[in-house]
Amino acid sequence: MLAMLDNLPLAAAEPVGARSFFETSNITSIALFFAAALIVFWVMFRAWNLKKKGSAASRASKRKTEAVSSVQSIAASAARPADLDRWSVEMHETARDLSAQIDTKMVALEALIRTAEAKEAELKRLLEEKDSQ
Repeated sequence: MLAMLDNLPLAAAEPVGARSFFETSNITSIALFFAAALIVFWVMFRAWNLKKKGSAASRASKRKTEAVSSVQSIAASAARPADLDRWSVEMHETARDLSAQIDTKMVALEALIRTAEAKEAELKRLLEEKDSQ
């Protein structure tokens, strides 16, 4: 059976396009294509790997920061009695009320200053009229 296959003309024939595929100019083109593809894949892999490392590091630092802040808030709330919280709220409300009162008094004072300046200007005008007569 093997002897029959050796006698077939197809077995001895050269593959179609084999000679032109492996010519020198085509080998250079193929090598450059694969080199460019390798560079592109390497750059993409490196960027993906750096992004993966960066996001993992940022997630770890974020988790660490959240854990520290939650522990601090728990410790702070456990250390303060409820009276202190109520007092703190009252102090904030008092400060807001005082700020509103000061703002109101500032507006009234500015109005009084404008009135006084207007009266002063009128008195100066009257004095100048009297002196000119």
